[in-house]
Amino acid sequence: MQVIGLKALMSIVTGLVLCYLLLSSKAFACDIKVFQAYVRATPPGVNTAAAYLTLGNFADQKCVLVGVISNRAKQVMIHQNQLQGDMMHMRHLSQLEILGRSRFTFKPGGHHLMLSGLSEALKEGQQLTLKLQFESGQVLVVRLPVLAVGQEPDDMLNY
Repeated sequence: MQVIGLKALMSIVTGLVLCYLLLSSKAFACDIKVFQAYVRATPPGVNTAAAYLTLGNFADQKCVLVGVISNRAKQVMIHQNQLQGDMMHMRHLSQLEILGRSRFTFKPGGHHLMLSGLSEALKEGQQLTLKLQFESGQVLVVRLPVLAVGQEPDDMLNY
């Protein structure tokens, strides 16, 4: 039986820790910025809405959006509109990959964040807070202005 010296043991442990950090997805924090985020005002009694925004990934590796929560909706889902024949259908996505050094836009007629079970109507001038949850464990808090129907969002950075 061979005895390993303290220096050799420390080298092995250091190497294992570095390997873990390099292979762990949590070792890479996403560098996400949010642009042009907004949600439309809803009429009284309507308990669903769609949120739109652009996610800019400024990291080299992909970032995966795995969940969204809001303090004003029971549920927020990632949806994709798909044309099947002559009918438009919404498809729920469990996650969404944003490739490294790219942008992804949620927009009317395409991908959107579907808010269901709103606690109250969304009124123009209010703000809605969303927490974007990424596979890396990172959570990004975003405040979306509530816009009137037909109003366009500013070209602003929301985070």
